[in-house]
Amino acid sequence: MTTAGATFSRRNFLVGGGLALGAVAMGCSDTRAEGLAGLRSAVRGRVLLSGDPGFDAARAPWNLAVDQSVRAVVDVADIDDAAALIRFARDVGVPIAVQPNGHGASNAMDGTILVRTAALNFTQVNTAAGTARVGPGVSWADVQALASPAGLTGVAGSAPIVGVTGYMLGGGLGWFSRKYGWAAESVTAFEAITAEGDRLTATATTESDLFWALRGGGGDYAFVTSVEFTLAPAPSVYGGTMTWPAGRAAAVISAFRDVTAAAPDELTAWCSVVRFPGAPALVRLDTTYLGKAEAAAALLQPFDRIDGKLSDTRRLLPVSELGKITDEPTKPAPSRQQATLVNGLT
Repeated sequence: MTTAGATFSRRNFLVGGGLALGAVAMGCSDTRAEGLAGLRSAVRGRVLLSGDPGFDAARAPWNLAVDQSVRAVVDVADIDDAAALIRFARDVGVPIAVQPNGHGASNAMDGTILVRTAALNFTQVNTAAGTARVGPGVSWADVQALASPAGLTGVAGSAPIVGVTGYMLGGGLGWFSRKYGWAAESVTAFEAITAEGDRLTATATTESDLFWALRGGGGDYAFVTSVEFTLAPAPSVYGGTMTWPAGRAAAVISAFRDVTAAAPDELTAWCSVVRFPGAPALVRLDTTYLGKAEAAAALLQPFDRIDGKLSDTRRLLPVSELGKITDEPTKPAPSRQQATLVNGLT
């Protein structure tokens, strides 16, 4: 399919990695790529270049352990401003990277113009239709605050401060995903800007290949300016965290294996070993159950039989308080995570 001078096809996405915004630099000379002198006059939003006061703070991601060596930071003023920035970046041969609120830290952003989208923070929730439409500056907390009073919810993640758009573009695996599916599956439309600076709408029937790529394929295919998605009935949630000394990890992981092998879709469990500076390592189990506390207690009984438990925060809680289960940081901080795919636990 063709739009505004760019050809989108599923084969092109698979073979070439999509119409990456970073690809606007392809074919440009090093000389052109060096000049950002006209950036401030090209956009209306705040522009910070290396050496400007506040530049280091502006380029920092949520995970402060990652150093993003970007060339500039731009807070776009609105959608037209974003389109102007993309056209400028294309003309001077400098790739851009969109990082709404700092999540998704990556060294791959080195040498880019880093784009912040806090100004694109519109949130529209249609409770009668059970749908929401949000800009890339909106967090899950914003959506849930409007949806929860109507008995609705999105397929939110563990941290309410995470941006909705980036979460959807990455697929979005949250507490409700075993029951309701990936968050990206709830998306019905994307509004976006192509690498040429042209605006379009992608749905299952219009620009369908781009729609397919954006629903979990990442943010490199276009600059997404809004996401429309369906909401689900807010379930009754029983959830919380249990912790033990790391020495009980074998017992906890064994119980995790047995419980999850036959777990219903209503139960989600997340087992991890964590270490905080100056404190001994812990093994923790974060859980949610969509239903009554009694049913959850019966399913989780194997964990209650493990001695040495240090804490247990499980309780019935409203959807608006999902973030309290993992109680993740609400301000940027350094951290490191490691995960490995396994095909079984013995």
